[in-house]
Order: sequence, then structure tokens, then C-alpha cells
Amino acid sequence: MSKDEDKTKILLDADVIINFINGNKLSLLAKIFPNRFCIIDRVKKELSKRNSAKILVDNFTQTENIEEISFPDTDYEILREYSILVSTDYGLGDGESACLAYAKFRATYISSSNLADVSKYCKEHNIKNIPTMELLREAMRKRIMTEHEADVFIQNCLSKGDRLPARNWKDYEKISK
Repeated sequence: MSKDEDKTKILLDADVIINFINGNKLSLLAKIFPNRFCIIDRVKKELSKRNSAKILVDNFTQTENIEEISFPDTDYEILREYSILVSTDYGLGDGESACLAYAKFRATYISSSNLADVSKYCKEHNIKNIPTMELLREAMRKRIMTEHEADVFIQNCLSKGDRLPARNWKDYEKISK
């Protein structure tokens, strides 16, 4: 199945949304995988704590028809998994934990760039993660972003303190092979 045929929902984590805000490409994000991105209310609440992001995120979810999902507080399996993720060795934040617990039991993907935090869990539970840099790769593959635009995006993010694995696209390609 090609990426374009895959219709699996993708849960956005706060860090990816912040990357696209800092990279000045938030409006482009929804075009990468149209009608597939979702945001869990706990992630949106986490983002709303940042005054500068609240209005942008509200506008983004409304204008781009990003599905908002209420965290299923009555689903015992998901709630139990979430509790484990926020309180044990994983020590993950609220939004990441909500995304991972939901994805484990609802067969969705996640989009998180906190690779040090989520990679092990994703591998253990066969959850596909599409971090920021792979979203950029897909945007270039679909010709909705050029390599130069990706480099500018990366530089904007880095200048605002975001952690990305490379300083430009060519360097990322070298380490991602």
C-alpha cells in the first residue's frame, strides 16, 4: 500500500505543531497528509498553555478541519496505559502519553519529534511515528515544499530553540539512510 492509499489517522503531538509554528509552515502541515491529522484534547490543552500558540492552534484546527479527539477517560485499557506512561520509567508528558496510549489501542499513528521519549515505546507496541523531519520529506516528495524551504524551516526552528536532528536537509539525509 502506498502512503497515499493509507488512510490511518495520525495523532499530532505538541512538539510537531510547535515545530511547524516555529518553522512558519503551520498552514502547510495539514496538506502533507490531508484529512488524516487529529489532535487529542490533552495535546491541545498543553499547547494552549503557551499564549503565543493558543490562537494559532485554534485557527489551525478549525480552518484545516483537524479532527479533535476527546481523550477516552472511560476506556479502562487506554486510561491504564496512560497512567503507566506518565508515572513510570517512561516519564512522558501528558500529551505524549495520551497520544501513545490512544494509538496503542485505537490503531492510529502518532507524529512526535521527541524521539528519545517515544521511539522505544513505539517499537515495543508497533506504533508508527512520523516525526517532523519525515513530514518534511513527505512534503518534498509531494512537491508542496522545496529543499530550500525545508532548510529555511529547519533554521527557523533551530533559531527558536527547537531540537531537530540536523542543521539542514542534506545533513538529515546523510544520517537518515
